Amino acid sequence: MRRGSQKIILGLRISDDPEDVVPQIINHMRSNEATETVLDVMWALYAASGSWPQADAYFRLYVRAFPELWASELSALSVSECYVASVETLQALGMPKPEGADRVAQLARDELARRGFPPVFQ
Repeated sequence: MRRGSQKIILGLRISDDPEDVVPQIINHMRSNEATETVLDVMWALYAASGSWPQADAYFRLYVRAFPELWASELSALSVSECYVASVETLQALGMPKPEGADRVAQLARDELARRGFPPVFQ
């Protein structure tokens, strides 16, 4: 995750209203629409998409608005990070998980277990 995205996530004020989180992330775009800021907001939405109701919709919107930017960001990741982010992006866009994705994930978990990593890292 990018440093700017981490700052966004760590700066969130969590309240009883789950719909209050996403506007806090989006507000970072008001002051600066530079490429770096767009990517920071996209990564923050990506991280929040599994936990907050509106984050999936906004992440999907940003991926559709900036597809080349997101694709170039994913291509700079390691193979494993790119695979995970690509599968999760496809799911956020409403597409099915690629065939074999679960099998690849299980093979990775098995390899981590074989190497002695604790279950929390698997």
